[in-house]
Amino acid sequence: MASQFGPRLGNFPQITEFSLGENARLDDRAIMCTAGPLVIDSALFGRPDQGHRTSPFFRTSLKLHSIAEAQERYNGWAADQWDLQYSGPRGGWLGEDGQVHPHPVPKNPYRRPELAKG
Repeated sequence: MASQFGPRLGNFPQITEFSLGENARLDDRAIMCTAGPLVIDSALFGRPDQGHRTSPFFRTSLKLHSIAEAQERYNGWAADQWDLQYSGPRGGWLGEDGQVHPHPVPKNPYRRPELAKG
């Protein structure tokens, strides 16, 4: 099963898990096998099994991803989690000019350069 290569519970993880994100909201099967939004598709897999008619595989659009495609999907989610972590007031320091200078925001390692915001 493709979920064996996912970052969360797979026996052979090929994707590095972002430790500061809310990874409990994700499911390896959604990362590797679905085409919709990651958190929404993962929520379907978090429900108890009630038989094949209510299977999450029947309730979402399926797409088997390669390891590279799954890594891109996960990196997109991790980039958003990174932005949430470093949003809001950051504090700062008082310069010799008497002005408060905000602390710099660390560069998002999960955001691709072509997608980076300003």
